Amino acid sequence: LKGEFVGLPGRELGALRKQNVVLEDITWVPSVAYTGDTCIEFFDQHDRCADFLRAAVLVTEVPISGDLALTVCAKCTFLGDTSAESKADETGHLHLNQLARRMHRFVNSSLVLTHFSARYSFQYIQDTLTRQLLPPPHDANDEAVRRIFMAYGDRWAALTRPPSPPAPPAVASDKPTQS
Repeated sequence: LKGEFVGLPGRELGALRKQNVVLEDITWVPSVAYTGDTCIEFFDQHDRCADFLRAAVLVTEVPISGDLALTVCAKCTFLGDTSAESKADETGHLHLNQLARRMHRFVNSSLVLTHFSARYSFQYIQDTLTRQLLPPPHDANDEAVRRIFMAYGDRWAALTRPPSPPAPPAVASDKPTQS
């Protein structure tokens, strides 16, 4: 209910509604947003990207090149070495490192990453994305993890965090026990 209508009796609200007065603030949230070729600066300009960052599903392209190259669906072309970050900017693409540094801004429930270079294997891309985009289980932002998917050719995968290493075995004490 809009602030100016708070506290009005139901009868008055009903009369206003019959006059087609909009009584509630309406916020539209996109279900799916697709960025296409996008420089990282797009995600730094809140007034331009707010709807993209809160869409339920964001698809973005993350091309992969250099030593490593790889959504909200994000086009993620470049992965790995930081020298390729400037190349990503020059060519209108994202670098995975740029995206990883901004993951805290994304409130999407699902992120789909696409547009990977054919020079990298499906498994290599999946491993690289998992390592860089999924925090370790003990990370303070653990609850912020969303579903992240990758699409590569005719294949796709949901990224999952590797299992935590097992706890070390308990060390037996060499002190005698008293009964």
